[in-house]
Amino acid sequence: MFMLKKVNLVVTAATLLVLACTAQAQDSRSQVSLSATANISKQSEGNEIIQDPTQSGGVVLSYRFTFRRRMAAEINYGFTRNAQNFTIAGPEFAPIQTDIHEVTAAYVFAPQGSGRLKPFLRLGGGGLIFSPTSTFNNTSFGVSSQTRPAGLFGGGVDYKLRGGLALRLQYRGLIYKAPDFGVADFTTGSWGIMSEPSAGLVFNF
Repeated sequence: MFMLKKVNLVVTAATLLVLACTAQAQDSRSQVSLSATANISKQSEGNEIIQDPTQSGGVVLSYRFTFRRRMAAEINYGFTRNAQNFTIAGPEFAPIQTDIHEVTAAYVFAPQGSGRLKPFLRLGGGGLIFSPTSTFNNTSFGVSSQTRPAGLFGGGVDYKLRGGLALRLQYRGLIYKAPDFGVADFTTGSWGIMSEPSAGLVFNF
């Protein structure tokens, strides 16, 4: 419930910012975006342990500043919640429900657009914070929060609507060391990949 309130606060803040801004010229240098994501995580395996995250939905809030014509810097905050399912020694199964917070920054390159379409590519990094929820299962295993460095890549396209408003369709990919939550029996030693196709709104100002 607490994390849901945090997500609602992020959504409300972004909405108020959009409403507070007036329509700006096409050469605006700042933009804020809010996107809904589908979080599709890859299975990891190692040390005779299978780690299979469930799929989930989430949100990403981004701020982008254009410092040259086709070059920009971007900071992102993302949130989702899933279960990291560990299969250990055959039938033994341990689902760990966790909140996942993304804090990343990226370099963004925008190739020449056409009409209302503005494509872009991004490359960057940051961290993923895996924060287990307060469930009986998590308490039983003695799991703890864990931060993993993450690489960020992807691209997408903005479709200009009117004024400073645009629709964004994008793909985001995150590469990270699979979390073990401080439990040796959960250590796969493998890398995880989270794919995030997403859609949202952008406001330029």
